[in-house]
Amino acid sequence: MDEKILELLQEMRGRFDSIDNQLSDLKEGQEEIKSKLDLTYNQVARNMEGITEANEKIDALKSDINFVEMATSKNWNEITKLKSVK
Repeated sequence: MDEKILELLQEMRGRFDSIDNQLSDLKEGQEEIKSKLDLTYNQVARNMEGITEANEKIDALKSDINFVEMATSKNWNEITKLKSVK
């Protein structure tokens, strides 16, 4: 009877060791995922900064183009007036 109990206890110990190893593997995997998530978060943050910077440059270009269009329009009006004076 005692031997049977010892066998069962040893079997349980083996199972607990197996579960403990699996738990350790899960913890390692979780740490790897956490590291990858941190890297991804940082990359997204850098990309957002780049997008914001690009949008600011695009807005500046739009403003410059609007200025050039207005100056061109004014110049064409002046050219038309000069031609009509001749």
